[in-house]
Amino acid sequence: MEIKAPKKGEGVPKETPARNNIAALASALSQHFPGASWQCLQAELEKNNFFAAGMLEQVRLMAQAAVELSGASRNGAALITALSQSAVEKIRGVAAFVPALLYPDDVPRQLEWLAYTGVLEGTWPRELSATALHNLIIRHGVATVLPLVQSWIEHENPARRRLVTEAFRPRGVMLAHLNELKEDPLPLKKILEPLLDDVSEYVQKSVANNLNDISKDNPDIALAWTREWNT
Repeated sequence: MEIKAPKKGEGVPKETPARNNIAALASALSQHFPGASWQCLQAELEKNNFFAAGMLEQVRLMAQAAVELSGASRNGAALITALSQSAVEKIRGVAAFVPALLYPDDVPRQLEWLAYTGVLEGTWPRELSATALHNLIIRHGVATVLPLVQSWIEHENPARRRLVTEAFRPRGVMLAHLNELKEDPLPLKKILEPLLDDVSEYVQKSVANNLNDISKDNPDIALAWTREWNT
């Protein structure tokens, strides 16, 4: 069954033995990879203490099991496409964690797929795509990733524009911090400045979140930018 949105105060829902998306994951993939042993999916997940893991680690384990059982290392596009076509929003989100598993050292290839998963319908795929991009930045560095996604802030789809502003947040939510941006947020200016008056409130809120992160570590810089933009 699909996990419903949590009630206020419940936090982000985790997969539990009583309430999970394992059957939905198996269903989505069995249509595209009928030869795989999807009936073993839950057992494979439980070998890795799936239900005891944190929410993001659970998503990574689901993506890892999908890669291993499908044999998708030979056809990653088919796996990501299959996940992205699921009617279950969280399963569409799992697709965002697959590129890092299939192409760990191929930054352009990962970005190609995150540009795709980051605009899928629903909160799960968009937030998990931002998380995956954030992790990619941590691994390969701002100087490597930023030039490759700078043009995304001009994309017609607001979800693509927001993907950049969220992923490059120095702090983020439930994520490892981008220490190099906490120490020197200057590279963020060329991301945020063009989006200050974005037509999408969805994007504007993300810009504000990023600036709020900057203000926690570099209040003088955040204040100087704000004054500059308001003159």
